[in-house]
Amino acid sequence: EELHGHSIADPYRWLEDPESEDTKAFVAAQNETYATATQSLEQLRGQIRGRLTELFDFPKFTCFSRKGGRLFYEYNTGLQQQAVLFTQAELDAEPEALLDPNTLSDDGTVAFRGRAFSRDGSVLSYGLSSAGSDWTTIKFVRIAGKERLPDTLEKVKFSCQSWWRDEGL
Repeated sequence: EELHGHSIADPYRWLEDPESEDTKAFVAAQNETYATATQSLEQLRGQIRGRLTELFDFPKFTCFSRKGGRLFYEYNTGLQQQAVLFTQAELDAEPEALLDPNTLSDDGTVAFRGRAFSRDGSVLSYGLSSAGSDWTTIKFVRIAGKERLPDTLEKVKFSCQSWWRDEGL
């Protein structure tokens, strides 16, 4: 390839398309090589997995934030794949789960990726990514009544969410 008057070798350009059959075959071969090389470590993996499970099994909270007269925070019971977004009217009020990404996939790999409240705090935009992908789908929920709105922005990448007044992103 020629860039700015210089010849640049790019022998792995063909791997840039994750959907191509060649890339899929390459990844499968790499996974097979890794599995074969590490097969003898299965017992050790089990021990490490057990110890890490013990260490991570405790409740986790984020700090409260106040938007639109309500409090919001994330909570993970300890071994959930993803934290759940909760809301409550005041500190002594009963918390309600607003959004639980753990319910969005069987393996728990759908995660929040950014969020923003409308200025009046009535609507929340939130990003979801699957399996660690950089691609995000932005969805919207009306806080009162937990009403999921039909608006969706797909294939968003490396972008923050910011509201223009209360009119939208």
